[in-house]
Amino acid sequence: MRVVVVTPPTALVSAAEAKAWAPVLKDDDDARVNALLLAAQAAIEPPNGWLGRALGMQVLEARFDAFRGPCLFLPCPPLREVVSVTYSDGAGVDQIIAPAALRVMGVGTSTGSISPRGSTGWPATDFGPEAVRVRFKAGYAVDDMEVVQVRHAIVLAATHLRSLSTQDLNLRSRQTEGVGSRTWTVSDAAEKLIHRAVDDLLSPLRVLT
Repeated sequence: MRVVVVTPPTALVSAAEAKAWAPVLKDDDDARVNALLLAAQAAIEPPNGWLGRALGMQVLEARFDAFRGPCLFLPCPPLREVVSVTYSDGAGVDQIIAPAALRVMGVGTSTGSISPRGSTGWPATDFGPEAVRVRFKAGYAVDDMEVVQVRHAIVLAATHLRSLSTQDLNLRSRQTEGVGSRTWTVSDAAEKLIHRAVDDLLSPLRVLT
């Protein structure tokens, strides 16, 4: 099974919110802050994010080699809506299953799935990779209380990305005679604290397989 992104996730944090929550960002222009936020969010979104969960509202497509079992479970919860189900029939011709012929279960949960209505079962498919393609909406609205901790984790990760892009990674401090010393604010210890805080905020949402 493979998951591809059809419509990218909506941003969960705005530049204005990030600047209010992280004063280190307040003097940066909005374009830069938005880029940092999007990069931080993209790192934990499907298909490669370690959470296994959709965060911002998005459209995904799960591609299976065949219909397996009475119920076909969809990845990257929470499922919000099934957009379409397409399969290649025995002749290799694409066919669409009408929404009325599907039963959608587990909307808004971590166990979203689909099954055929009635007793006919799934249709026969072609033998080959990605013979079944299920397109669906998944994720959370920005104001959903379930992603409050995710929003804060994204801001923390964005501040860390900012520090990496602004400091000399070969130095931690510099002494200039007659001027004084300069020390970077994100030390090794601070970086570990940031990573730990981000992991602590996100871990409860990890989908266990």
